[in-house]
Order: sequence, then structure tokens, then C-alpha cells
Amino acid sequence: MKKKIIFISSVDLTKYYSKIFGIDYLIKKNINVEYWYSHFIYKIKKKPKDIVKLRYKKTINSINDFKKKIYKEKNNPTAVVLLLSLDYRSIEIYKIIKKFNIKSASFLWDLDPTLENTSKNIFINLYKKFLTKLNYKQFLTVIYSFCKIKLYKYFNLIKESEIIFYTGSLAKNILKKKNTKSKLVGINSNDNDRLLECRKKKRIIKNKKYCVFLDSAMTSIDHIDKYIFGEKDMAGLHSSYFRSLNSFFLEIETKYKIKIVISRHPKSKLNIKKYLNRPVYDYKSPELVKEAEFVICHQSLSLSYAILLNKPIIFIYTQKMFDQSEATHNLVNTIKLFGKKLGQKVFNIDKNFTLPEINQLKPDKKKYNLYKKNYLLEKNNQEIYSKKIFYENLKTILK
Repeated sequence: MKKKIIFISSVDLTKYYSKIFGIDYLIKKNINVEYWYSHFIYKIKKKPKDIVKLRYKKTINSINDFKKKIYKEKNNPTAVVLLLSLDYRSIEIYKIIKKFNIKSASFLWDLDPTLENTSKNIFINLYKKFLTKLNYKQFLTVIYSFCKIKLYKYFNLIKESEIIFYTGSLAKNILKKKNTKSKLVGINSNDNDRLLECRKKKRIIKNKKYCVFLDSAMTSIDHIDKYIFGEKDMAGLHSSYFRSLNSFFLEIETKYKIKIVISRHPKSKLNIKKYLNRPVYDYKSPELVKEAEFVICHQSLSLSYAILLNKPIIFIYTQKMFDQSEATHNLVNTIKLFGKKLGQKVFNIDKNFTLPEINQLKPDKKKYNLYKKNYLLEKNNQEIYSKKIFYENLKTILK
């Protein structure tokens, strides 16, 4: 019987996900792949853009539906790749995998400096949340999730994955402290893989100097993560947000005699060109950052491209982001934290500020290299192609 890898996710399949999760790569290696879109977990009605209908995508409508389908795999050479965080909503998936003794792989990746800035005591974190924002439902949900996971682990109702893929020394240290029995496999970030893949691609913007703004889908109502994590406080506030951006971009273009292009967030459907009247690109962040003079952003996973390529970064936020809510204020604090960790400028673009001279826009290589080591690379080696490591290790649990 042909070996099978099943990806389990709460988000619908897109071309972008198929590429970054290594599905395309596995299919080329003649592995039987299925993607189980388990939308019932978070009950999110919003859909990502560019959804694909491929033969290997299966829609799972309920926990019972999942149970029936995974039961059929229990005696087959099958492994699941969990693209789900463990919480009170997804834990039943983990329980069923344990019950039918299905081998699995999971990830600890996309960590960043905010983790180091957070108290290790969950009860202190809960107390702070409770004091700063009296959201009783959210407060009780976090406690419920924490207790449920602890109980399931105590009664051995869920198991650790056979393999945990991690990125960066911080993730490695976290896993070692947990004394996990899983096989730990270090890989580079997906972003590094994408940079390796685009090395030989032709320049997108020819014969013109430019900088790139990495869109964060700040006001988009379509960014599905905002609904999963309840972060919708800037959604729909297009006018004031883009007014601030336009004003700042004009200052950048005037001072540096350079054009700004936009790399739209992969989960956003918003027509940004309508508001910014500048070139907008989809799914081209690595190619754009590669040839850019510098990068402008709030805080974004695509920031990794700038760090890996040692590009100068200008971090920005608006006064509305600072004032709107606790969540957006915390985001501003995160932006400032990234600026400090990387030794780069941070501006409130609605206040008075002075742009540095172009020759002052430089990466702090010492801080960049430390960031790469902590969060992005295995053995600080950018030549490692992680999808190959992912494939070779998955084969070992399919025997």
C-alpha cells in the first residue's frame, strides 16, 4: 500500500499553503498526500483568498467525521502532520490520533522576541489580562483551555508527536526543557527556503531603485487569523490608516528619491492600490525584498526575508494603532521591541519625526545574526533546504 501523509489544518487550502507547507514538494517525491480541511474546529466563516480545489483536499465537517476517516488509516502506513496549535478546541483531534495510534509530526516554529518578553507564569499573564481588560469570557476560556490540556496529558489521553520540527535555538531550548520524547529535528524557516528557491529568478522591478512595504493586513476584514485569535480591532478602519501611510510614503519617496512598492499580505483580499495608488504584488515578498534598498513594515512574518538578506528596516505604527485598543497598543509595543532587538528605527508616522540620511539606513549585523540564530536558522546555515529534511524525516515514521 502506498505511504500517505495527511496534513490537518483548520484553514482552507490555497496555492500559497501548498507551497510553504511542503505539500508540492512531497507530491513530486511520489508521496500520497491529503489535506484535511477541518473547518469545524474554530468555526470561522471567513475564507482565505485563492482557495484551490485539488483532488487531495478533503473537507472534514465534524469531530465524528474526522474520527471515521482517520479510523480507516489506523492499519495503513500513514502519518499526520499537525498544522494545529494544541488548545481546548483542537485537543479532541490529538486525542483521536492517540486512540488509533496514528504517527504524527508537528512544529515549533515562527517564534519571535515577544515570547522572551512574556512572563513564564501563566497565572501572572492571566492576572495581567484580567486587570487590563475585563473580558470575563476570554479570561475563563484561557483557564479552561489550560486545565483541559493538563488533564488530558495527566490521564495520557494525548501523545507527543513522533517528530517535532523546530526552527531556531529558542525553540530547541524550549523543547529540551520539556524533556520531550519526540525526535527533535532542526530546520530553517520557510522563508529561508523561499529565498533559496528564488535565487535564480529574474528581478521583478527592472532598472529602478525601490523600497518595499510589507503589508500586515492591518485593516483587512478578510485576514482569517484575526478571527481565529479574536484580533479585529483595526478591521475596516481604512481611511485614517491609509491616510497616515500615504503621508509617510510621500516623505520617504521625496527624501530618498525612491519608489515604494507594496507586498500585500497573503491572507488579505483588500484592494490596497485603491488607497495607496502604488504597485501592489501578491506572493512576491522574497523576490521584492531581495532587490529592495530597504524595507518598511509594522511587524510581519515576512520580516524574516529582510533579516535573512541583511536589509535595513524602518518600523512604523500609527497613532490609531497606539490608541485603538489593548490589542493594537500591544502590537505597537511589539513593533518597538522588534526595532530594539534588531537595532532599527521605529516611527509613529502621525507624530513629528526626522528620517535618517540614506547612508544611516544600515542593518545591525550583530543583532541580525543573533536573531537568525534564535528564530530562523538551524546551525546558522542558510544553505539548508528544509523541505528536503522534512521529507527525509517523515519517511522514517512511515515504515
